[in-house]
Amino acid sequence: MPSQQLLLVIGGDNIAASRHLSRLRRLEEACSENRVTVLRQAQLLDSEPTAIDIKSNFDSVIICGNAEESKILSACRLLRSWGLQVIVAIDSLDSPNPNGLSANCLESLEAELCQISLSEAVIYLINGDTKFVYAYPKADVAASVVVLLEQSQRVLLVKRKFEPFQGSLALPGGFLRPLLEDLPTCAARELEEETGVALSPENLHLVSVRSNPNRDRRGHVIDSAYLAIVGADQEQTVLQSLKASDDADEACFFPLSLALKLSIAADHATLLADAVQLARRKRSEVSSVKRFVHEVSRWLTSLHTFDRAPARF
Repeated sequence: MPSQQLLLVIGGDNIAASRHLSRLRRLEEACSENRVTVLRQAQLLDSEPTAIDIKSNFDSVIICGNAEESKILSACRLLRSWGLQVIVAIDSLDSPNPNGLSANCLESLEAELCQISLSEAVIYLINGDTKFVYAYPKADVAASVVVLLEQSQRVLLVKRKFEPFQGSLALPGGFLRPLLEDLPTCAARELEEETGVALSPENLHLVSVRSNPNRDRRGHVIDSAYLAIVGADQEQTVLQSLKASDDADEACFFPLSLALKLSIAADHATLLADAVQLARRKRSEVSSVKRFVHEVSRWLTSLHTFDRAPARF
């Protein structure tokens, strides 16, 4: 449901000692810049009235700070009973468990229809013109592209303009436009927007689908990776069209042997290695087909020669 009034609730009475102090500060800064109310609550939340009438004045509440898991669950259940949407910024929330919230706690939050999110995704929501909050967790969908120049053995990388991984090398790609395009179309569009390279979606080969919940700082992003092999006849056209734009500060073709050794954003290094393996398999398949066609051609030629040879008795 659409929500226009957000509230950030920071639990705990010693925020300065939080393991996630820098994220909490970023959340507070985003709230200050967008006039989002911040409530510091030593006991997180309980059924007692607070200085702010949460139930009447807000649509959605963001939970972060410091609290025991039982207190977190109690606060979320209370807010949900008031009909409010709840967002739990799990990477900005300290608990006695050093590894973060337990699996049981996360499952209970999901059962309460709380949106489990990360601080970068929450900041994106706070900064957005339209505050839209789901009552349950959702994953984002994206597509990435590995563009290989077959003749010169180079691969296209971009330098990211924005967070996450600002300033790092990465493969071109971005988020799907729901209801407007399929994933190959998304991959081709993002490639052209970021690098100027225009390729048909029909020429993209699926490499893998990566869905690890921890692969992206902004939340659960499911990424479909595609491979585009540019032949010698197209290489100059692609090089001439290269121009960084949109989310890319720079775009450049790197020697493949070098790119495979570079530190690349997120899990793109693994993706690049997988794409190279796929490219080699496809090249091997093409070579096998060519050898088969050649052998068939020789066989047909020999049959034709035999038919024309004079009969001898």
